[in-house]
Amino acid sequence: EKEKKKAKQAVSDREKQRIEELKRLDMNDAERKAEDWKGEVYESIPKKDKPFHKFVKRLQRHPDQVMRYQFAGEPLLISGARPTVPPCAACGAERQLEFQIMPGLLSVLEPVPR
Repeated sequence: EKEKKKAKQAVSDREKQRIEELKRLDMNDAERKAEDWKGEVYESIPKKDKPFHKFVKRLQRHPDQVMRYQFAGEPLLISGARPTVPPCAACGAERQLEFQIMPGLLSVLEPVPR
């Protein structure tokens, strides 16, 4: 009976030692990984690229879209440069966005001969 208890205690001690050893290895591994990334900084998106990233993110939702419809909405710009839109030639009123042709459709359209 005492020998069984001693054997169990020995196994238990070995298990505890092994667990501690594994913890040390894990800790060393984590420290190594942290060391690998030491000095790295998070790169934020430059302000000038934010419209492009917004454009790409929106297109990724529905990559096959060829046209966006949003009456009196805002165009989805590919760059930060906001185009100047002249007033309506017929009545002089401010123009409203109704639909936007996306790059997927532009690549398929052929110019009309004049």
